Amino acid sequence: MDFVIPPNLRYTRTHEWIAIEEDKVRIGLTDYGQLDIGEVLYVEYLLDRNEEEKEQGSIIMRLETPKQIKEISLPISGIIIDINTRLDEEPELINTSPYKEGWLLLLDPTKSYEIN
Repeated sequence: MDFVIPPNLRYTRTHEWIAIEEDKVRIGLTDYGQLDIGEVLYVEYLLDRNEEEKEQGSIIMRLETPKQIKEISLPISGIIIDINTRLDEEPELINTSPYKEGWLLLLDPTKSYEIN
């Protein structure tokens, strides 16, 4: 099976992608990651929707699929700037557009050395 792997992104071992956008970082689930967990039915963010600082490894959200509930942890430390509120009504965007419309959150990194 062929997976989409955009070359301009950074990737984690747990199948999140990281896009550096000037001094901010956008995070999402990779194509392989979304295929691995299956159809996303519901998204639950486990943080305030206002600016909030979180440490690397903090659980930030849960994705509900027909087979499981998958917890997503933050791949780098930072201040949460924005979350993708479209996922509240359209969680399937994680499956249909993992690198564009299905992004998870935007943050201001506080420990840039964590970005490999």
